[in-house]
Amino acid sequence: MRGLFPAILAVALAFGGCAGATTPVVVELFTSEGCSSCPPADEHLFELRRRDDIIALGWHVDYWDWLGWRDRFADPEFSARQRVYARRLGTPVYTPQLVVSGTHQAIGSAKQAIDTAIRQARSTTGPAVVLAASWREGNLLEITLDEGETSDPHLVHVVRFADEARTDVTAGENAGHTLRHANIVETWQTVGTWDGAPAVFIVPASVTSNHAILVQTPGQGAIIGALEVPAH
Repeated sequence: MRGLFPAILAVALAFGGCAGATTPVVVELFTSEGCSSCPPADEHLFELRRRDDIIALGWHVDYWDWLGWRDRFADPEFSARQRVYARRLGTPVYTPQLVVSGTHQAIGSAKQAIDTAIRQARSTTGPAVVLAASWREGNLLEITLDEGETSDPHLVHVVRFADEARTDVTAGENAGHTLRHANIVETWQTVGTWDGAPAVFIVPASVTSNHAILVQTPGQGAIIGALEVPAH
C-alpha cells in the first residue's frame, strides 16, 4: 500500500557530489496470477534479479481477479502505479508489462525487447544520485543521498519486497499450475523528497525484509537513483 511515510529525520549534510555516478536499472514487472500470459514473465524476473546491475520488482495487479482467481499479492495501489506508467509511456494497461527505470517498457516475457529497453534506459536516464543505506537499532533504516546535479524535487520511495513465493492455483486461467514469483512487492511508501542537496532520511522499516530505495521524478518519471537493501 502506498502512502506518505514521514521521515523521523530529514536534514542536510555536507559531503561530496556524485559526478560520474551510475545507478542500477530498475525493472518493474506488472503481473497477475489470474493472467495466463504472465508465468513466463514471472520466471524471467528470476533471471533479471540475478544481474548485479538490475533491481527487479514484481508488482501484482488486481484487475484480473474477476476471472475466477484472486491474486493474494495484488493491491489496487499497484494497479494504479501501472496506470500512471501507461499514461506516461502511451501504452495500454496490460499484463505482463515490464517498465524499465520509469522510461521504457516491454512485454514482460519478451527477452530481446527487455534487453533493448534496459540498454535504452541506461543511456537516457541521465545523471544519477549516489545512495547509501544502513540499519540502525529499533528497526530503523538510514538512507543517505549525496549531492546531485539537479535542483528539481524528486520523490524518495521505499519498497518492501519478499524474495520469492509459490502458489498452487486452483481456478481461473492458470488453474492446475504452480506459479513461482520473484521479488514480490509487499508495500510501497513515499518517505520524502530530494532536490539535489545532500540529505539523510531515517525511517521505520523491517530488518527481516528486503527493501528497494527509488529516487524518481514526480509523476512516475525517470528513476535516477536506486539501491537494494537486503534483510538484516
